[in-house]
Amino acid sequence: SPITYVETDNPPVLMFHGTLDPLVFSDNAARYQARCQQVGAKKSRLVWVGHGGHSFETLDGEGVSPTFEEIQHAIVQFALERVNGV
Repeated sequence: SPITYVETDNPPVLMFHGTLDPLVFSDNAARYQARCQQVGAKKSRLVWVGHGGHSFETLDGEGVSPTFEEIQHAIVQFALERVNGV
């Protein structure tokens, strides 16, 4: 499991997880993020994609939140923050 390899000096990870993902249980993502925080890898971030399935497709007829455009913006911001040392 990837969680066993989380260490303080790991590079920051930006995770997006669909709240309706039928393939990867949401508690896996939550535990991974909790482990990052526990060991001091505090720049890692977990973003929940509401109504999103495994590939963020909507599974209940609702639109995903954040939107794909907001997800793209979050990825760019995360990368820029890391490049700029934030």
